[in-house]
Amino acid sequence: MVKKILATLGVLGLLAIFIVLNLRAKGQAPTVWVDVVKRGPIRSTVKAEGEIQAKNQVRIGSDVMGRILEIRVEEGDTVKRGDTLCLIDPSTYLAQVRQAKARLQQDLARLEKAKNDYLRAQELYADSLIPSSTLEEAKTAYATLQAQIRVDSSLLEEALSTYAKTVITSPIDGVVLGVHKEVGEMVVVGTINTPGSVIMDIADLNTLEVEASVDETEVVKIQPGQPVRIRVDAYPDTLFHGVVQRISGIPTTTVQAGGTSLQGVSYPILIRILGHPKLYPGMTANCEIITGEKDSTLVIPFTALGKRTLEGKSRDVVFRIHGDRVEMVPVSLGLTGIRVVEIVDGLSEGDTIAVGPHPVLAKLEDGQQVSLEWKKGIGQKPWRPQRKAGR
Repeated sequence: MVKKILATLGVLGLLAIFIVLNLRAKGQAPTVWVDVVKRGPIRSTVKAEGEIQAKNQVRIGSDVMGRILEIRVEEGDTVKRGDTLCLIDPSTYLAQVRQAKARLQQDLARLEKAKNDYLRAQELYADSLIPSSTLEEAKTAYATLQAQIRVDSSLLEEALSTYAKTVITSPIDGVVLGVHKEVGEMVVVGTINTPGSVIMDIADLNTLEVEASVDETEVVKIQPGQPVRIRVDAYPDTLFHGVVQRISGIPTTTVQAGGTSLQGVSYPILIRILGHPKLYPGMTANCEIITGEKDSTLVIPFTALGKRTLEGKSRDVVFRIHGDRVEMVPVSLGLTGIRVVEIVDGLSEGDTIAVGPHPVLAKLEDGQQVSLEWKKGIGQKPWRPQRKAGR
């Protein structure tokens, strides 16, 4: 009997200890990391990836159909505007020029005769030796040949212009990026439904641009004139600089396989690369567009921010420290950096705030008691909790 009583008392004792420990655990204040609101620099950026292209880049084709007789440049050559790039077989077009010249000369001879006939008819009519109808016939024949001469002259000009197009020259100063045809190959003229032959590409590498795409949620932050930091895979240790030139108002969309639903919307932007770096069209450029920058403003770590519903609205909040308790403070944000965010309203320099850990901050309530642990947040003089008297 005594053993049963002792066993029961032991179980009850263990249960009492468990309940006390559990109550203590529930009442234990959570530990939060803290830092002090300070002034610091902040840079707000938008990331964009694009492809380098020359501002002035042309694809050289042919305005006449024919076989290539000669190519006078190679890839990498520097050319000036007007330099001869290649020659197309001119034999067909030279024959057309000769035919047009012969036709014009023949009609010029006929015109001379028609002119003399008309002058003679005028004299005969004045002497009443021929009727007026004969005079009109001579006049009409002379006028008709004058018109024919104008047509022949136009045909000759057209033939000469076509013949001149067999010599293809550079329309710009630049560098030959690539030659796509060889001597002996045929080239054709493009039509509405059929593209023409591309003989080579030439670009002015003195002015390079990046055509990039920015998501619809970020494009509203971008304005022409904003500075851009550019990195290129070919030069991993070099930072290039640029400036936003323009933003296209025509979006591009990406859809899922099958085209059934919209996946994303982005807007093309054009960035001019400053200086004359040794870059080439087609290179991939990773751009960081600086949308805002301040040397000294109130900043806090992103980890300190939370979202709570206050008065029916979702607000950004921060937990400010008062002694060993927290106060939930709604804040207004400014620029957004990579790790920090600008505080426009709600906090003051020197305020002590909770900066983490996130699982703890997500469950904090206004006025809750906490245990403090300093964590370096924004890289200034650290804050350390003061010891209370008597401890």
